[in-house]
Amino acid sequence: MLPDINDKIINYNQDVVDSWIKIDVLPTQRIHEVNYNLITIIFLMLDYPKKLTIFLKTHLPKIHHDFIPIVIELAAKKSIQLLPHYLADYLIKKIYNKEEIDQKSLVHIIYSVCFPNTSQRLYIENLFKLLEIIDVVTLVAFSVLLPFVLKLNPPLIFSILKFLVKS
Repeated sequence: MLPDINDKIINYNQDVVDSWIKIDVLPTQRIHEVNYNLITIIFLMLDYPKKLTIFLKTHLPKIHHDFIPIVIELAAKKSIQLLPHYLADYLIKKIYNKEEIDQKSLVHIIYSVCFPNTSQRLYIENLFKLLEIIDVVTLVAFSVLLPFVLKLNPPLIFSILKFLVKS
């Protein structure tokens, strides 16, 4: 005799999603590996902008919450495959403005929304390498230019130093 289950209403979809999120959302040591469970969770949320927004706000650091509207808009337009291109543009703007970037969490979550192909991943990884070396390059450029700058007139020296400090 089977038990009567009509009196029990369970939202299995939300229970499953909540369980997966608790287990699979944490970044692994190898952030460029595909987490298929997380991809499945996010894929299920692409048609639910509110759930996707809450998920992204919960799992992305606050410094990257400005990227969430881009993800939501691409999902709404069924163009999520363009996400790697928008991610590259986003990173270039962050690097140019010298804003903080949390590479590990950003890559883990965004790659789970849309995993880039090999050339897209290479381009994004090169942007992260640029982020790591840009301060060193600026310092080297300053030390190379300094002898030439000292021979110039003072107003020009001031404007060059001001430019180097900005960059």
